Amino acid sequence: MKRKVLSLIALAALVLLPVVSAVALTAAEEWSEWVDKGYGYGEDGNYEKAIECFTKAISLDPRDPFAYYLRGIAYSDIGEFDLAVADYTRAIELAPKDSSTYITRGYAYQNLGKYDLAIADYDKAISINPDYAWTYISRGYVYYQLVEFNLAIADYTMAISLDPKDAYPYYLRGVAYHNILGSYCLLYTSPSPRDRTRSRMPSS
Repeated sequence: MKRKVLSLIALAALVLLPVVSAVALTAAEEWSEWVDKGYGYGEDGNYEKAIECFTKAISLDPRDPFAYYLRGIAYSDIGEFDLAVADYTRAIELAPKDSSTYITRGYAYQNLGKYDLAIADYDKAISINPDYAWTYISRGYVYYQLVEFNLAIADYTMAISLDPKDAYPYYLRGVAYHNILGSYCLLYTSPSPRDRTRSRMPSS
């Protein structure tokens, strides 16, 4: 009798295993759908809808850092930088070796006027991935805001050495040189992290 019961349990497990796997796969696909929808809304400038979609994805899988990262960008897009920092911080807790999230959190700190924290995040991103030109551009802009023009020029020069075909750091470095030579301040817009998200979207 005992052997018969064990056989029935084993048979039930074999029957239920594909069903459980199918449910798990469906949940993963649903998560991916919400992330894709949110990303599309963000690209169209509908950031509130994007936030709703990413929030839904987070509810389906609160351990995945990517939805927090994308929702953080959407919050940054509407100027909710404190909420963005909270999402980036959660993403970092879940994936501490992802340099991109330190960059985007640095951008949010920058917009909150917390320049020391921004520099610390850019420093961390560089320690993880020292070959990414955008991080030097971002940190250089913080130094520019702090009127540390020589440090800004050093970062823009490093960005140029890593990506010499990008005209942007040449322009920024020229502006910094003008401030040193002419003793006046030219204003320009801080670079946004949104364009970098395309390279991090999961493939279909």
